[in-house]
Amino acid sequence: MPYCSVLHNHMCIKLPGRYAPCCYWNKDYTRFADNPKKYFTYIDKPFKEYYKSELHQDVIQVMNIDGEWHPGCQKCKNLEDDGLRSLRTAVNEHLTSEAIKFMQISLSNHCNFACKTCDSRSSSTIKKMVDVNPELKKWFWESNLTTDIEIYKIFQEVDLNSLEMIEFLGGEPFVDPQTTKFLNYMLSNSKLKDVRFKVHTNTSLFPKKLIPILSKMKSIDLHLSIDAWHPSIEYGRLGSNFDVIKKVTQQWIEFAKQYNNTNITMFTTVSVFNVGYMKQTIEAAKDLGIQFKYERVEHPRHLNINALPESYVDSIKDDYNKKFFKNYKFDQQQFDNLKDFLKDTDGAQGKYLKDYIPELAKYFEGE
Repeated sequence: MPYCSVLHNHMCIKLPGRYAPCCYWNKDYTRFADNPKKYFTYIDKPFKEYYKSELHQDVIQVMNIDGEWHPGCQKCKNLEDDGLRSLRTAVNEHLTSEAIKFMQISLSNHCNFACKTCDSRSSSTIKKMVDVNPELKKWFWESNLTTDIEIYKIFQEVDLNSLEMIEFLGGEPFVDPQTTKFLNYMLSNSKLKDVRFKVHTNTSLFPKKLIPILSKMKSIDLHLSIDAWHPSIEYGRLGSNFDVIKKVTQQWIEFAKQYNNTNITMFTTVSVFNVGYMKQTIEAAKDLGIQFKYERVEHPRHLNINALPESYVDSIKDDYNKKFFKNYKFDQQQFDNLKDFLKDTDGAQGKYLKDYIPELAKYFEGE
């Protein structure tokens, strides 16, 4: 039975200011995608109203009562089917109360990267890229999801006495002006100043102006989103610079040593572009003395590792990445989609696979 405590002790706010079961939940696989205005609840309404909504109660019914996987929960299901850790298993291990213990909040899609595994819902740079290259709309959802949320509204209906962690999602939090306002609100609220703060950053900059605030926080879980400790990261994450990433990583390590309030994790999204560089990435995290965690791309499917040719998989598989191939099965359709995706996006982005991952690019030569 895929019981999920997230559905009872967690609150998630996704752009543009709407509630969701969690950040992994994907409406596109569900009946609710056909009529979002009817089924979605926005934060101008109390969280309790969302919790009682048809959408949330449907997920609870399917997952926690019927004991079946909800269609919107495919990401966790796919990860667990392959013996990998999911958000569901992680939260079930640590948060068992039915009071709200954990919040995930996304305030805007402000971001200075245009990652191939992302879309305009999480990156304003991708939004601009799609505006200039409308042929890319078929690959990246078209949306303009920068919003200005009144911070205090988020907490009106939550028992802050039970809250243990707030996770800040993106965009890129450290280029979003709302981040300063949010952190100041946390520090000024006596019930929030001791709550753990979890944040994901693309490691493109060290936010010196925020250090006076961050240094006062009781506990920070800092996830450095680094898809490969290798120059190829500049291909999959357009806007990145590997030398800058190395420098900023070291700055965060020094911050953690100085203030002793920060746990640093190198967090990798495993896709067709970086699964061959897991050895370098995992070993780099060990050498730096920081944790390593991962998630695997499940959507879009053409960036999932099943889109990789069998001979390429055989050439890169090793002790560091073999767990990602546990249930690998080559998908010809997604391989063909990947070809088309690379053809469209490489030209628009001015970065070409052959210059960064030549051993993979040879499978697309002549296309």
